[in-house]
Amino acid sequence: MFNLHTFTEQCRQSSNQAFENFKVILRLLEDKSSRREARLFLTELINFIQERFSGVNEAAIESFHFTFLSIDISNNKDQSELISLLHFPSTFTPEEWSYTFFEGLSRYNAAEFQNKTLVELGCGNGWITIAMAKKFAPRKVFGLDINPRAIICSKINLYLNVLDGQADDVKDKLNEENLIDKIEFYESDLLGYFINKQSFYFDVIFGCIPQVLHPENFVVNEIINENQIDDFLYSYSNYCAKQGYVEDLFGLGLIAKALEQGIDLIKPGGKLIFNIGGRPGKKILERLFERRGVDIKKIWQRKVIQASDTEITPMINIEEQSPNRFEFYMDLNSNEPISAKTAKYYVHAGGQIFHSLTVYECTLQNLDSIRNIFSLLKDVDYQDALHGLDLCFKDKSTAEEKINFLSALTRKLNNTSFFPYGKTKGETIFRKRIAQYLNSYYHTNFTHQHLLITPNSRSLISNIVNVYSASLILADTDHAKILRKYESKNLILLEVPQSSTLLEELITKLKPQLVIFSFNELQSKSIECFKSLISVCEKEGTRLFVNISAYLELSSFPQNNGILNYLSENNLPNHVAIICGLVKNQVYSDLEVCFLLTQNESMIETLANSGELTYSRTPMFLQFYYSELLFDLLKFQMVSVRKSQKPAGLFKESADFEDKFVRVRNNVLESFDHPCIQTNALPITKTTIRLDYGENELVSPKSLNTSIFESFIRQNIADEEIDALPEISTLLKSRFGINPSNESKIHFGTGVAPLFSALVQTCMEQHGTLVFPQGAYGYFYATARYFNAPIKIISTSDNNQFKILPSELSQVIKDTTNCWIFLNFPLVNPTGAKYETSEIEAILNVPGISNATIIMDTVFSGLEFEKSAEPYQLDKLFDNGKIKYVVLGGISKEFAGGGLRFGYS
Repeated sequence: MFNLHTFTEQCRQSSNQAFENFKVILRLLEDKSSRREARLFLTELINFIQERFSGVNEAAIESFHFTFLSIDISNNKDQSELISLLHFPSTFTPEEWSYTFFEGLSRYNAAEFQNKTLVELGCGNGWITIAMAKKFAPRKVFGLDINPRAIICSKINLYLNVLDGQADDVKDKLNEENLIDKIEFYESDLLGYFINKQSFYFDVIFGCIPQVLHPENFVVNEIINENQIDDFLYSYSNYCAKQGYVEDLFGLGLIAKALEQGIDLIKPGGKLIFNIGGRPGKKILERLFERRGVDIKKIWQRKVIQASDTEITPMINIEEQSPNRFEFYMDLNSNEPISAKTAKYYVHAGGQIFHSLTVYECTLQNLDSIRNIFSLLKDVDYQDALHGLDLCFKDKSTAEEKINFLSALTRKLNNTSFFPYGKTKGETIFRKRIAQYLNSYYHTNFTHQHLLITPNSRSLISNIVNVYSASLILADTDHAKILRKYESKNLILLEVPQSSTLLEELITKLKPQLVIFSFNELQSKSIECFKSLISVCEKEGTRLFVNISAYLELSSFPQNNGILNYLSENNLPNHVAIICGLVKNQVYSDLEVCFLLTQNESMIETLANSGELTYSRTPMFLQFYYSELLFDLLKFQMVSVRKSQKPAGLFKESADFEDKFVRVRNNVLESFDHPCIQTNALPITKTTIRLDYGENELVSPKSLNTSIFESFIRQNIADEEIDALPEISTLLKSRFGINPSNESKIHFGTGVAPLFSALVQTCMEQHGTLVFPQGAYGYFYATARYFNAPIKIISTSDNNQFKILPSELSQVIKDTTNCWIFLNFPLVNPTGAKYETSEIEAILNVPGISNATIIMDTVFSGLEFEKSAEPYQLDKLFDNGKIKYVVLGGISKEFAGGGLRFGYS
C-alpha cells in the first residue's frame, strides 16, 4: 500500500502522475481483498490535505494536482449530511450550476426516484449521482461523463461515500440498503454507453450539459483520452461542439442530442430532467423541447453569476447572425435582460453579469409514436426533415393527431419500396374505415362498397355534371360557383337559397334533373328536412346530391347530423347520394379528400369510371392520413361484442328508374366501352400477366421518401420551398432543350390525367380536333371520347414501331382545322420505341404544323436504357415559339410514384 509521503511527493511531479497514482488506488478499491486498506489510506490522505491547506482547494491543486472537497446535501441548516469528494484539475468544480440542479432535483418527492433506475449525464466528479443514491434510494443510478478522468474521479468518490472513514458500508436513508450496490460510473458521450444495449431503459434521465460553443470550434468526434492535458479535458465540462442540429446556433445542440437519445432509452411515464442556462432566452429553450413533441414543466429557477471562465464572444457572433438576443442580467433581481454584446462591454467596464438557470422536467405523452418518428430521423438522409421537425401545437389533441400520423407514416415509408397506383374507387382500407366510423358513431350499416373516394369535392361534382345529361341543374351558392363554367345553351344552372323549404318549391315548379345542395346549419340537424327533400326529388324525377362537408368532423364526439341520423334507420334511395369533403383538418389544413356515399351501385361504377378518365386516382397520402385518423377513432372500440346490423344493400338502376331520372350521356357510356376501362372488370389476380400494365415497380429514389416525410413533419413551409417551377424548368432544358419563356405557363395537377382532361376541354372550347396516333395511350383516347371531343386518328404501323410518319401527319393537318396532336415523346407508348432527333425534327417540319398544337406526353422519359446520341433541342425545332406546344410530365414512371399523383404541364 502507498506510503503517504511517497504518494504525495509523486503527485507533486505532475497532474499525470497524480492521476496515475489515483488509478492505482481505484484498482485497490475495486479489489475486495484490498478495499478496506485503500479506503483507510484515503481517509489518511484527506486528513493530510485538510490539515495542510485548511480548505484552500486551489493551493492543494497547485501543489499536488488534486484536492478533497465536501458538500452538504442535507437541505437542512440544523443537520448536515456531507459527502466527500476527490477533485482533479481536469474536472469541473461543483458550483452554482450543479447546486441549482440538485436543488431542483430535491424538490421532487422521494417516491419519484425511490426504487427507480436513474442515469446522470455529465456527472463530472459524481457528486450528484452519489447524492441521489444517498437521499432517494433508487434501485440503481448510473453516472456518465465523456471525460475519462472525471469517471476515475467519480469511481473513487463512490468508495469515499459508500464506505465510511472506517471502511464500513454506508446505507441509503430510505431503504437502508448498501449504497455500493446502487451506483455505477461509465465513460460515455451522453447516453452512448447504453445505446444498442438490449432492453435497457431508465425511469429518470437527468443532466447538466454544456451549452456554450467552444470558441475554437473543436470537432465533436475528436478522440478524447485520459492522457490529454487538463485544460482540454476541462473544456469538455464547460463547452460543447456543434452536433449538426439547428439548435447548435444557440449552443443547445448537445442538449438536443441528449434529448433524442433519451427518447430512445426512457421508460413509458419516465422523466428527463435538464439543468439549462437561460442565456438563449425562454422562447428558444422551450422550442428545443416542444418541437420534438416533449411536454415541459419548470421545476426550479434562480439567477447565477456568469462564470468568469466562460467566453461570451461566441454568443456575440451568434447574435450578429440572427435576430435573437441572448439574455444576461445586471443584478440578481433584474427582470430586464441585456444582450451578449452589451454584457461583454459591461464586464470589461467592471460590472458583474448574471443569467437565469432553470431545471426543466420533460415528459412524453406519446412516447412510442415519437420514438418511432425519431427512428427514421436518425438516418442521415432525413437531416432536412429533422431540422424542420415541428410537433408543437397549442392544442394537445392536435399535436397527438400529428404525432400518431407521423409514426404511422414512418412505418409506411419503412415498408414501402415504391408508390403504386391505388384503386380507382379509393383504397379499400380507407373506405372500410369510413364505413366503420359512420356505423360506430352514427349507427348506420354501410360497407366500403357504398363509398367512392375522390381527390376533392370539386372533382366529384364536376364529374357528376359531366356524366349526367342534365339540361337544368339547381345548386346553392357555393356549388354554383363550381358549376358556372358548365353553363351553355344546352345546360341551365340556377342558383338557389340554402333553405330546403324553398328548394322543394323550386324543384316542384322547375323540375330539374340534378340538384346539388348543402343544408343550412339549422336544417342539417333535422331528419324531417332531409326526408322531405328526398320525397320531393323522387316525385319530380330529380337526382339529389347532398353535401355534408360543413357538418362532418372526424371526432370521437361528433356533432348531431340529421342526414346521418336518417340513414341509421333508412336506406338511401337510388336517386340520392351524399357528398362529403373531409376539410376540417387542424393539422394539415390543405389536405382534402372527398367521399361519395350511396346505395346506388350503378352510380358508383359510373362515377368511378369517370374518375379513371379525369383525375385517375386519389393521392395515396391524402387517403393514408385520413385513414390513420379514422383508425385512431376506431381502434379502442369493442366492435366484435356488439350486435352487428345487416349490411345495407346495393342496388342497380332499373329500366324504370332510368326512364324517370336523368341518364348517363351516350358519349360517356361509349368511353367506358374502351378496353382501358373494361379491364377493370376482368378477374385479375397476382398471377395474372398483364401486357397492358405500365407501372414502374422498381424502388423509388430515397430522396422522394425524405421529401414526403419532410413535407408532413414541418409547419410554416415557405412558398418558394414548394415551388417546383425552377426544377421543372431545369429538367425541360437539360432533357429536351426547352427553355420556358416568361410567356410560358406551368400548371400542376394530381397526376397527368386531370391536366390532360383540362387540355381536352380547352381544345373543345377553341373548336379544335384531337389527333391521336393509332395505338396511342388508351386512357387519353377514352378521355377525349368521354368529353365528346372531335377525334382523328393518324395511321401508324408496327413496321415503324407505331411512330408518327411525317407523311401521315401532313395529310391530317391538311384535312383538319386547328389540330391538337397527341404525341408520346420521346418514347412511344406502348412499344417503348424512341424518337430520334431527326425523326422529331421531321415531324415538326411538316407543312402547316405551326397551325397545330403539339401535346407531348413525356411521362415515360428518364427511364431509357440508352440516351440519345444527339440531345434534343426542341426550342429550335419549335422555331422559338412559333409552334404551339404543351409538355405533360410527372413522377409516376420515372420515380415509381404513381400513387403520389403529381403532374405538370
